[in-house]
Amino acid sequence: MSGLTPELVMQLMEAGESQAAIARAFKVSRQYVHKLAKQGGHETSQRLSDYVSRHFPWDIIPEANHSTLHQNIRLLALWNLDQSALERGGRLKLRAFLNKLNGFQQVVDYNPNYKAVKGLNNKPGFAYVPRTPEDEGMAIKIRPGIRLTDEGRKLWAMPKELPESI
Repeated sequence: MSGLTPELVMQLMEAGESQAAIARAFKVSRQYVHKLAKQGGHETSQRLSDYVSRHFPWDIIPEANHSTLHQNIRLLALWNLDQSALERGGRLKLRAFLNKLNGFQQVVDYNPNYKAVKGLNNKPGFAYVPRTPEDEGMAIKIRPGIRLTDEGRKLWAMPKELPESI
């Protein structure tokens, strides 16, 4: 018997351990750890991802789905929804993204006419734009034409503290 329980899995995940790392440490399958995590109340990333999609502020072109900025803004939403949903790599990417937004006083905007910019965004559609007073507290450009639900206000808000990188 491994000694793993749903409660222990949740405790380890809240401490920043990935399900794969837990499986290795306890010499069990990742599927078993995933099952225990679900029993412990952990939301699957697919359900969280679907929730984020329902509250996404823009209708985007398919090509923009895999852009760096699209992925980063979704990481932010996942973080604001459930901090345990991000593993170390996601937290590191999110931390760098938030540092860029804060450091350069920028937000993310979407327009299908925005071009890809080498070194900033690998696909067209998203861009860093200057932060204005209307954008205060948000990571996205607040302007006419965006769909901003009450839940979306929470998802796209700048967090009060940066994610830990450890």
